[in-house]
Amino acid sequence: NGSVVSAGGVQYMSAGSGVRHSEFNPSKTEEMAFLQIWLLPNVQNEAPRYETMDIAPKEKDGKLRLFLSKDGRERSMRIKADADIYAAALDGAQSVSFDMPEGHKAWVQVARGSVHVNGVSLRRGDGLAVETSGRLEFRDAENAEFLLFDLEPLAER
Repeated sequence: NGSVVSAGGVQYMSAGSGVRHSEFNPSKTEEMAFLQIWLLPNVQNEAPRYETMDIAPKEKDGKLRLFLSKDGRERSMRIKADADIYAAALDGAQSVSFDMPEGHKAWVQVARGSVHVNGVSLRRGDGLAVETSGRLEFRDAENAEFLLFDLEPLAER
């Protein structure tokens, strides 16, 4: 497979035997930034899979847009991990909240701008681990784009 992932796009790959992977910026003049994220799989010995998705800015403007999930709901890509991953873009007075289920943990990764999560100020490059269930409030943002990882408890393997 080969593809170009546009700004705001997502590439999903589940590895397997015989998989080779490389990434590069095809532009000689424009800078590129990307997040590479690894999750523990919830299955073993399945065929590798590759998929891409473009997320239009309006799909995450002022809201959490589910783009990776273990069941593929809400037009998300199905992943082989016990997690739901959301993207959001907030600015100014926009806010969004998320009710974290009992027993789950979360990770917030800020890709651009700044945002407050339950009063904690985060900016580009910052990550926040959340170890207890309850409501997460995202507000007071300045040109923010971030990811929210809703992580289920690890199952016995």
